Amino acid sequence: MLLHPIRLWLPLWIFLGTAALPLGASAKSFLDVPKTHPAYEAITSLTDQGILKGYPDGRFHPNQPVNRAEAVRMMASEFSPEYIEAFSYSTVFSDVPNGAWYLPYVEIARQNGAIDSPPKSSLFYGERQVTNAEFVKIFLILKRRNIHLFEQEQKPLAPDVSAGKWFYPYLTLALSMNMIQTDAVGNLLPEKALSRADAAVLLHRYAQYASTQALPLLIDAIDENLHKISAHRTGEYTPQAPAASFRAILLAHGLRSLHDSLEHQALQKITWAAGKLLKGEPQEAQKLMKEAKMLSPATVSTYGSSLTRSLQFQP
Repeated sequence: MLLHPIRLWLPLWIFLGTAALPLGASAKSFLDVPKTHPAYEAITSLTDQGILKGYPDGRFHPNQPVNRAEAVRMMASEFSPEYIEAFSYSTVFSDVPNGAWYLPYVEIARQNGAIDSPPKSSLFYGERQVTNAEFVKIFLILKRRNIHLFEQEQKPLAPDVSAGKWFYPYLTLALSMNMIQTDAVGNLLPEKALSRADAAVLLHRYAQYASTQALPLLIDAIDENLHKISAHRTGEYTPQAPAASFRAILLAHGLRSLHDSLEHQALQKITWAAGKLLKGEPQEAQKLMKEAKMLSPATVSTYGSSLTRSLQFQP
């Protein structure tokens, strides 16, 4: 089953700073976000849209932690003022005082099932820094994404994300949309505490998924994982290969949901072929590669050449 295209809801709903930028200011003027900063593009884009805000000192403070109270406000503020007001009177959490600025956002998240509530937990822990997995879970649930789409797969997603972990369904879905990516050694870091820069990157990637930028970004991500698979089959063993195969297939699902052209159908066939090759099923892989070539020879030549060479060495 394929994902449906995302309906992008990104009004002025994320308040990461305490004060608005001066008129005309953008991330380009942040003293602590140079063009070489890894989150520069994300912070620039979201600030120029008025989604992120900086501080009166002219800085963005990208390394500043984001706590759970700030996180739920980022994601629940998109609702109408009338809807937010309806949740502003009381909460079931004993550590969220009446009148707290974040109370309505906590209740919106709780009543939408995005955070644990009594009897499982009677405390919200608003001051605790939010983790990567917690942020993704809250975000996808409030966006009403189908978080159960891939949970039956039960395949390792990364060395630090195995099936059975509570965050598995959220991270598989997020990865299919290229919202999250592996680090240099193949990990997804689900329990990493998020900074303001990290949050900006996650939100920016989600926004890109439904934009014209999504297709080349998804293809690049698929190609990166295909290279890891090919290295495994040609003797340059990498323990990341099986997880890379699963990630490529998830990304292909995300790609196909956005664009159903022959080229993207062919790329999906290539990713399936890579999975068959890893399972020791070269004949099935050959069949899928032939189908991909019939759909788009150019796509096979560009993205499937290394797999084609791997198949030539099979008995």
